[in-house]
Amino acid sequence: MRGLVAVFLAFLGITFAQAEEIMIQPQTGGAELVLSATATENFANDEATVFLYAQFQSESVQKSQSEVNRLMSEANKKLASDYAGVKIESAGYTTEPVYSRPKEAEEAEIKAWRTRQTIKVILSDVKSVGKVVLAAQKAGLALQNLQFGLSSKVRNDAQRKLIAEAMDNLNQKAASVAASLGLPLNSVQIAKLNFIGDAPRAMPMLARSFAADSSNDWNALPNFEAGTSSISTSVQATLKINSK
Repeated sequence: MRGLVAVFLAFLGITFAQAEEIMIQPQTGGAELVLSATATENFANDEATVFLYAQFQSESVQKSQSEVNRLMSEANKKLASDYAGVKIESAGYTTEPVYSRPKEAEEAEIKAWRTRQTIKVILSDVKSVGKVVLAAQKAGLALQNLQFGLSSKVRNDAQRKLIAEAMDNLNQKAASVAASLGLPLNSVQIAKLNFIGDAPRAMPMLARSFAADSSNDWNALPNFEAGTSSISTSVQATLKINSK
């Protein structure tokens, strides 16, 4: 039996040491074969998530919070009115004391209060990210983080495409095994099938950071490249080989 297994493993270009992916286990009434196949592809990111924040520090808690509330309210109105399709969500609101640096043997005292509010802006038009960030910065907000990714629709369509490709790859392997054993393809039957999908992995994003320079040119448009995300789908099948 081992000699026969070696024949079709050699046909597939692997050795016994590599047989973790393809394993045969002799059993009564036939052998079981475990095959796996993977399909991977990069897809253009079509969604952006921008984290923006407003921050203000004052000796008065009320003034600190009031100023942040004003900045955020004006920025939200500006983004919602100028950019159709944006989705704005709250992502945090904190007020914390700012302590003095005491001298030796002295205790630290509260000298001010710092308030910070963060929002998450989701954009379906990745080409407008630079304009949205610039508009937010002009309104007094700062950019905390920016992420590009795939929308649910694109991700689901991509996974369906990769499943079909992985299954086609698996069928080709099964046909090669049957041919190497001198058996008809219908002698190989699927006993168990498992799919394994990886979470999309975003590729490195190309961007020019938008930092204030000596000229304080707030009209300079930041440039961001959405890039791509890699999705991988694997299928593992337990096949029953009937030689009779």
